[in-house]
Amino acid sequence: MESTPAAQGGVDNAAPLSQPQGLAFGAEEVQRRLLPFLTAGAATTKAARIGFLDEGNIFDAIRDIRDPEHPQHTLEELGVVQETCIAVIPSPLVGPRTRGALDPSGAAPALLPAHFVEIRIGFTPTVPNCSLATLIGLCIRVRLERDLEGLDIKLDIAVTPGSHATVDDVNKQINDKERVAAALENPALAQVVERSLRRLDPVC
Repeated sequence: MESTPAAQGGVDNAAPLSQPQGLAFGAEEVQRRLLPFLTAGAATTKAARIGFLDEGNIFDAIRDIRDPEHPQHTLEELGVVQETCIAVIPSPLVGPRTRGALDPSGAAPALLPAHFVEIRIGFTPTVPNCSLATLIGLCIRVRLERDLEGLDIKLDIAVTPGSHATVDDVNKQINDKERVAAALENPALAQVVERSLRRLDPVC
């Protein structure tokens, strides 16, 4: 995941179109609405915390991420992320299970946690040649990994089909743990990520 021309000061989309959006929340309100289960006492079970997750809560977590190229706009404002492109898929069984037991192909069983949930997110860059698509996906991944730390989740983040010239390459990069870790070790990219993830209270 290399530093891109846009990340270095170039512009892919000089005049992005702002989209209609819902109610924007400040940092304190986001924390109150989205993450009460992360600050609850030890008596709160992991099952209860996982059960709180749905598409709306995940959207609330990422809607205010700032666009790396146009930080005056959020991903929601630019139509890059939408609640309709999010799916939260809980484990169908209670208790530890094996994927092999459900896979007729006879694949080697892999243990899954009792309260495992998969979160699938599609995002749409503002232009098909957006050089910051991987960086946007990285921002989404880092935000959710931080907000949902300690939960048994799998994140599958992908560019919506047909919305980018190199969909497959982008998807591989943002879902590869080693590439993600390497990108976050790059000081320039890490700075852009932190700037994009900074939660700001809305201007009155």
